[in-house]
Amino acid sequence: MTMSKLFTAMLFSFLCGLSFSTFSAENEKSTTPVRLETDSPYSEMSTDFPPWPKEVILSGESVHRYKRLYTGDIYVEIYESEPLTLKVNDFPVDEFVTVISGTLILTVAGEEPQVFEVGDSVMVPKGFTGIWEMQGNYRELLVIMNESVDNADLYAAIHAFDRAYANNEVEKYFSFYADGANVYFGNARVDIDAYHDMWTELMAAGGGVELNEMSDLKVQVMPGGNAAVSTSFIENRTRAADGTTSTTNAFETDVWQKIDGNWKIVTLHHSGITEEE
Repeated sequence: MTMSKLFTAMLFSFLCGLSFSTFSAENEKSTTPVRLETDSPYSEMSTDFPPWPKEVILSGESVHRYKRLYTGDIYVEIYESEPLTLKVNDFPVDEFVTVISGTLILTVAGEEPQVFEVGDSVMVPKGFTGIWEMQGNYRELLVIMNESVDNADLYAAIHAFDRAYANNEVEKYFSFYADGANVYFGNARVDIDAYHDMWTELMAAGGGVELNEMSDLKVQVMPGGNAAVSTSFIENRTRAADGTTSTTNAFETDVWQKIDGNWKIVTLHHSGITEEE
């Protein structure tokens, strides 16, 4: 796993409140070789980041810590966790891992688990989706490109927005929309205030989202870094007030803009997919 900045981008990152400002001034570029001490005691490791979100924990307790060893064109850190199994969806970066203690088991759906013991190394590719299991007193050395996490706060916002919708957190979901955002469903524009009222009334009547799975996420950041476009495939099941459910598949395109330091949706287009498509 990766900590701090990448930790936020990951999984569903899911944690938009995590600060990224501490990275810029640390480990200023030096030409002196850096010895990577991977046996740091617990007392020297940091615990200043939140636990993994409950919805991605399959088993175990989220008790973990890290120590940053180097920051330059790459990030090098050690990460330690008590036994924990996580559900990973669309891993946001390429990450190199060497197991220092314990066991790492990575499983892609439909494939045999890959087991990595002490001294083993693995390259976890961007887009990895599956199960990430850490056994024993788990510790790893991880390496990622600095540029890989430059947009960690954007990925955190995208996943938190999707998660808020899936969890029926109405106010949190709508907090990601910019004032006056344009929202389209199919070929019709929806008034954002009316959309909010509709969801509030549906929830009050006993309806809501039962399933909202996002996949095939693609993100393109515009020059300047303050605007981006995300596209994804959405599988949704919604429960009406009378208890009946409807399942739909759709493509979604979201236009994001960084406003006062926070990523907001200025335009969303949700287009249903017919059986022929």
